[in-house]
Amino acid sequence: MNLDDYRAQMDEIDKKIVRLLEQRMDVSCDIARYKNAEGIPTYDGGREQYKLFAVADLTGNPLYKEHMKKVFEAIMGQSRALQDELK
Repeated sequence: MNLDDYRAQMDEIDKKIVRLLEQRMDVSCDIARYKNAEGIPTYDGGREQYKLFAVADLTGNPLYKEHMKKVFEAIMGQSRALQDELK
């Protein structure tokens, strides 16, 4: 394989990630509507910490665990921002 082949692979993976993140954001909007209707705060620190440890546990390669947690911290931060926009 050459660099172009690797980049093409990465591009295909990125397309899948974007589709999955859009699905996740759709669910985040549903959660926001539910929380708004029930008067529940957007931020749930306990839930986020639980999810970060769960993501680390799901990560097979130990080298990636902390990086994956940081990726999900960013994803959850954007989900919170979206939920705040829907208030």
